[in-house]
Amino acid sequence: MEENIYVSRFDSFISVSLEDLGTFDLTFEDTDSVVSIVSGYSQLNLLVESSNIDELSFSSPFEKTNLFDNYYLISITDNRGDLLISSENPGSYGSVLSTISMDQYRFSVQTIESYGETIEGIIAPSVTFVKTETYTVNIILNNEGFYTEEYSLSYIFAGTFIDSINGPDKVTIRSGKSTTLEIEINPLPEIPREGGSQLNIDISNGRENKILTYVLSYEESDIEVLDQSCNRHSVLLGQSISCTTVITNNGYVSDSLNVHIGIENDGAGNEIIEQVSIDKLENGESWSVRTTYKPENEGEYQMFVSINDDSGLITSYQMAQSINVVTPAKEPKETTRTFSIPKLNFTRGLFGLSFLGMGYQFRRSENFKYLTFKFFIPLYSRLRKDTLADEPTRQKLLRHIYAEPGANFTELKEGLGLHNGTLSHHIYILENHQMITSQRSGRQRLFFPFGSTNKAKIRTLLITNETQKEIIEIVKDNPGITQSMISQRLNVSRQKINYHVNSLVDNSILNLEKQGRITRLYPTHFT
Repeated sequence: MEENIYVSRFDSFISVSLEDLGTFDLTFEDTDSVVSIVSGYSQLNLLVESSNIDELSFSSPFEKTNLFDNYYLISITDNRGDLLISSENPGSYGSVLSTISMDQYRFSVQTIESYGETIEGIIAPSVTFVKTETYTVNIILNNEGFYTEEYSLSYIFAGTFIDSINGPDKVTIRSGKSTTLEIEINPLPEIPREGGSQLNIDISNGRENKILTYVLSYEESDIEVLDQSCNRHSVLLGQSISCTTVITNNGYVSDSLNVHIGIENDGAGNEIIEQVSIDKLENGESWSVRTTYKPENEGEYQMFVSINDDSGLITSYQMAQSINVVTPAKEPKETTRTFSIPKLNFTRGLFGLSFLGMGYQFRRSENFKYLTFKFFIPLYSRLRKDTLADEPTRQKLLRHIYAEPGANFTELKEGLGLHNGTLSHHIYILENHQMITSQRSGRQRLFFPFGSTNKAKIRTLLITNETQKEIIEIVKDNPGITQSMISQRLNVSRQKINYHVNSLVDNSILNLEKQGRITRLYPTHFT
């Protein structure tokens, strides 16, 4: 163009691979400096731009090809581990523009199961059988080579430790793709022996083999006396007591069990009153035994349970609360010569019985007591809200409720030294004028400042069971904790923890969230 010639040159490099390990600067500050390329590949191609490439050293055997100018292709054919590049003379030697894998046939395998360590020190993914059901493991097979490959799988296991394995024998995967394989493991109906065993899955593409090892084990049978209770703990000689014993299994299915239920008396010794044979007990299964016993001597008795299998005693349990048996007092005999039927007034009788029933309920329930006095308080009042707190008794009552939210009727009555009627009168006035509010909790009525309490505080105060209070605090401090972990912390059986957790969930104190096979606990937004 007007006798001027313009030349533009572009240098392009084309490479084909599934893995690019990146670029690297070849600058060495001293003779000990190295450039490390992290790699698990055996064949690599490096595109290097360098004006003095002959001064570079590589940790694996290589071939050098000059493409043009200062551009070179370094072919690594037998790399083992990380590739190290160094030079005897410090300085700048250009850069590695690209590092790619040239492994044409390559695959990897991984599992989503958690890893565990065996007694022998083997670290591998583990499966623990807790129930007699089919267990599924998942392996991920990745084709990292250049071609579509067919893989064959074989399973090696001890037929005396598990019943069977069901999984694919062959699978085809395209280049650069992955697939997840499900393998079913069926345990034996009984624990074969102590310890564990291995499941080896051999995977081959015809050129290389990989073995994935699983460690298999059985959860030991864990027989526990979940509860033992009687219908009464103080009886007259000649009366019968009825007791219920609940047995559960927290582990794998048990062998046959022999359950002995007995009673202990200081004067008469021990006596077995019931013997039960249980063929087997599955995980989470409970067995309830009802026993009726008539003591023949007075004194203190205690129920106990012992459970045996073929190997001997598994566990024993003694009920903490004793049963007191007393001899009835002898009443003097009276001789009645005549008998006359009095005139009965049924209307007065029924009226009297009604008052007796109301009196009994009055003494028994705070709610009935409060509502009774509230009914008889005059409904008409000229008190103004801004002056009703001037009365001394109401001032004390407000101070107490605001200082101790959740105080019940009896606490207020005893704390302020008031009669039932007087206390109910002042509470009615304060509640009617929206200065306090109340909540029912069983037979009690709890009082709170009006509008200042939140749902969290009221719900927490309504929880009176100590175990449930401890569970709430643990979940608040450890959101996402499992019931099994709470059971270990409190040293309480998983069945009891499950009972209390269900109660807290029903009352919207806790939330349950399912994450795979694991159920986690979280506090609600207002707990």
